Amino acid sequence: MANGPDRLPAAGPLDAPQQHPPLPTRGRLSDATAASGFKRSAGAEMRSPTSRRSFLMSAKETSWISRGRKGTMDMSSGSYGHPTGRTSSKAGLTPGKKKAIAGVACLATVLLLAALIAFLWGGHTPSLAETKHCDTLPCRLHTQLLTKYLNRSIDPCQDFSAFVCSSWLPPTNRREHVKTPVDDMAFSRLAIFRELLIKGALKFPVAAKALDMYKYCMNAEDHGGAYLPQFLALMREMGLSWPEPPLADADPLGLLVALSYRWQVHLWFEIRVLTRRGEWLLAFSPAPSLPFLMNQYEAVKDRRSYAVYWMGYYRDLHLNTTAPVDDASLQATIEEMRNMEGTVLIQLCGMIFTVMRTPAALRLADIGNHSEPITADTWMNLLRENVALSPELAATDNVILSDENLLKTVSGLLGDYQRPRLFSLFGWTFVQMFVPIGEPRMLLRRFGARHKVEVYRSQFCSFHTESTYRALVLSLEVAIDDKEKDREVIAAGFEKLVSTALKKVEGASWLDDDGKRVASEKLRSVKMRAWPEEQLLNNEALEEIYKEYPSTGQLFVELWIQARRVMHRASGRVRSINDSQVYWDAVKLASNFPPSYPRLDYVLDTLDVPTYMVYPPLYYSGGTNSMFFGGLGYLLAYNFVRALDKEGVRWLPSGTEVECIFSEETRKAYQERDSCLSSYGLASVFPELPATEIAYAAMEDSDSGNAVYIAEDISPSKAFFMTMCYMSCTIRGFQSAFTADCNKIVRNSAAFASAFDCPTGSKMNPHKKCNFFG
Repeated sequence: MANGPDRLPAAGPLDAPQQHPPLPTRGRLSDATAASGFKRSAGAEMRSPTSRRSFLMSAKETSWISRGRKGTMDMSSGSYGHPTGRTSSKAGLTPGKKKAIAGVACLATVLLLAALIAFLWGGHTPSLAETKHCDTLPCRLHTQLLTKYLNRSIDPCQDFSAFVCSSWLPPTNRREHVKTPVDDMAFSRLAIFRELLIKGALKFPVAAKALDMYKYCMNAEDHGGAYLPQFLALMREMGLSWPEPPLADADPLGLLVALSYRWQVHLWFEIRVLTRRGEWLLAFSPAPSLPFLMNQYEAVKDRRSYAVYWMGYYRDLHLNTTAPVDDASLQATIEEMRNMEGTVLIQLCGMIFTVMRTPAALRLADIGNHSEPITADTWMNLLRENVALSPELAATDNVILSDENLLKTVSGLLGDYQRPRLFSLFGWTFVQMFVPIGEPRMLLRRFGARHKVEVYRSQFCSFHTESTYRALVLSLEVAIDDKEKDREVIAAGFEKLVSTALKKVEGASWLDDDGKRVASEKLRSVKMRAWPEEQLLNNEALEEIYKEYPSTGQLFVELWIQARRVMHRASGRVRSINDSQVYWDAVKLASNFPPSYPRLDYVLDTLDVPTYMVYPPLYYSGGTNSMFFGGLGYLLAYNFVRALDKEGVRWLPSGTEVECIFSEETRKAYQERDSCLSSYGLASVFPELPATEIAYAAMEDSDSGNAVYIAEDISPSKAFFMTMCYMSCTIRGFQSAFTADCNKIVRNSAAFASAFDCPTGSKMNPHKKCNFFG
């Protein structure tokens, strides 16, 4: 799989796509299309092949065409009434006879064409001459990807998810951290990271600083531990130590706050300082690195593997001053840490992987109600100590929790363990994430085998370079490689989704006028964010931001330590509420690595999209509408339609929490529609069903009556559903922040049943179907 078509961002020539067997079909595909709204800026090249037949022909049709006996039509020669290869002599015929024969032949041809039209109209695919095919590289690549992992032993009408996903496996060399095709995209982007920095340095000289850091990291050799003292000294500056005992009896919560805001090291949670309506707003969310740490833990969590893993770091890092510990005590410490780390990761990751997240918006004065027994006064003191603002934080300032249970969970975990054990866990977590910076050979400790180090080294170096130069790297992705067109296409696609959703709301008969108005306001208020503002897309602005970052050095560890100290000094300066927010807006954009997922912020009405998702197979420059709306477009709809889910309807567009935005009568109708799938044991139709209604309608409307197949047997409808389902594939037993329920979608889609010609009453085409908008 390492060389499969899903490694699309990698540079280099492409081999000719493999031929694939035809998809299962029983006949007709229905791809109704309407007037166009959204247009792709770089349209796919189309062709109308008249010389070959679709793979979708039924066996009956194929045999009828190919019999070649007398009285049949030979499609290869175009002659009627003669077997293939035979000819008839017209010598000796009088003009009258010729005219009569010609008339009969003409009549027969007309009758045959009429019969053929009726035959095709009555439940079969239009001839290829009547459809258009995409013959571009993106279409061939995407076709190759969609068909490579199909389990053709499974009937898609019985289990579409298994048909698409049961044969999918992550790359063997990255299986510890790739659980979905979307995860794999984040790693695939790393293949072009070096090229991005090289091109960026040619356009923006300041990018040379990031390029140097990346190159030194990739070329770093074992130092024999010579630079570990520098690294461990930085840990002590941060308030961390391992395996040494903690330096002082500090406050564990205060350390987590200081690490997140002052050092940009997010162990349990991330704090972002925003502004809204002239007031400070603190946003708390689980640390983005938690899923990556969970994957690492899963790889070594059995007792023996964990002990070997832990002891490897211990031997490399313990100092001569480390107090001797007997073997029994050491084994007890390791087992305690194994259990403790697993408990913490499970509880914190649960708030990332949850399908329905319940946020909270409150005043800082009330934060203690969400973090008992930690009081609001404790929070106020710790925040003022670490977050320098002008005006300083006040009890009336706002706080947003991405999950209302986040701080309760943090508080509970802090209360469950004694301080020495907590500080040991903090140090141990930091060591796993960062210590190979100080000693490259410890990448072997991290990943377990030399071939794994070769695979993951680029990921390690890309992560630490981008996390240090976040605004710069994201600006480079816009400023080079002609991404402007892609930005325009994606923005237009998002607007198309929004306008389609507004039409759906307007046409929903169960919504009263007030309900339509407020639902439309909520959908219109959602803002998609992926790239920095225009003000950052120039060298002067970026030079000003990164002027204190190191420009010289010979070792990665030196550059990284210097940069972290610059970040620490910058975060310690007083930040005014009147300062430009452009840089701060950029650094809080979605993380590319560890991979983050789009997620609607119910309170702020923002949808942050990591830029690794604007690459294949979610997005192709010049792809078809079915590729866009089944890929990135569906992912956007899946998230922004949450503005109307059970949690979304508790928030006004202004960010004010209410009981429900709908009237009592409309609320009852809403609940009836939302619970339509209760007989399947599903609590809600959200987000999959309304997202599909929106994305599929947007695709139809954008096609303008031109059904563009990405391959001879993959219509727009098939491409849409196959793409959507493929991106939701997940390794059994693992969770992901994006795992749409593929079968939930197709069971309730008449368009799917038509595309795959599923018999009524089959598992994927039940008699009763649910929808949200109606």
